[in-house]
Amino acid sequence: MHFLNYHYNNIIKYDFLNKYSNHKKLQVPKIKKICLTFTKSNIELKELFSALFALEFISKQKGIISKSNKPQIALKIKKGEFVSCRLILRKKKCTLFWKNYFIIFFQKLNSLTVLFLK
Repeated sequence: MHFLNYHYNNIIKYDFLNKYSNHKKLQVPKIKKICLTFTKSNIELKELFSALFALEFISKQKGIISKSNKPQIALKIKKGEFVSCRLILRKKKCTLFWKNYFIIFFQKLNSLTVLFLK
């Protein structure tokens, strides 16, 4: 988590302020939340719960299942049918998710480069 805060505070802010010199320091963009969603039309409830469990397992936070508000004839969705599951990460959980994501990504990237170099 520290390397993400360091990278944001020392590199991203500095680059942004140098590139766009007319902006103020408070106008530097920042990630406030991450939305993880899984949506599929004509899904069974069993599959939706397994997708929700997977999202909860990845993010270590409770998610919600949403229903459709309007019928959509083209997608064959009735009103009140379960359609998607959603999860919103904020503050520390957001940075913790990014940290875990980068660690997993770079480990796989490193193992792939070792395979290609041999």
